[in-house]
Amino acid sequence: MMNFTDATGDGWTLTITVGAAKRVRDLLKVDLLQPLAGEPPLLTRLSTDLILLCDVLYVICQPQADERSLTDVQFAERLGGEALEQAHEAFLGGLVDFFRQLRRTDLVAAIERQREVVRRAVGLTEQTVAGAEFSAIIERELQKIPGSLSGDSPDSSASTLAPSPSAS
Repeated sequence: MMNFTDATGDGWTLTITVGAAKRVRDLLKVDLLQPLAGEPPLLTRLSTDLILLCDVLYVICQPQADERSLTDVQFAERLGGEALEQAHEAFLGGLVDFFRQLRRTDLVAAIERQREVVRRAVGLTEQTVAGAEFSAIIERELQKIPGSLSGDSPDSSASTLAPSPSAS
């Protein structure tokens, strides 16, 4: 059982059970009990497809959402960046707990490895974006845009309107 807080400050309990996995499978056609299945694997899809992740979270938390009379869209509105990250971590923690209790150490290791891969990918992306080479690429692309401020914009005198003739 894992917890997360949504953007409104409401707390949610996320528990991965066979019943929750069955709801997700029946409603979304996603089999949480096969996290390595598919191409890319479900674990990867849930880390990169945030709408799919939100839908999975909603279905897992649906009994609580029903108690609060929240639709899937209203639930999603409560999952801003920080709340969604917290919910994702709770979800992965819940999966780890579920598979650990089943003694499926292979799947526990895969989930932990996925977490590490995502952390490394984010770190590498941050380094790339902060680098001078990335800035140079952006600058080159901006110069290709006609009329851009950094590129081949017309000479300032060419773009200045001539004064209108005055009546004398």
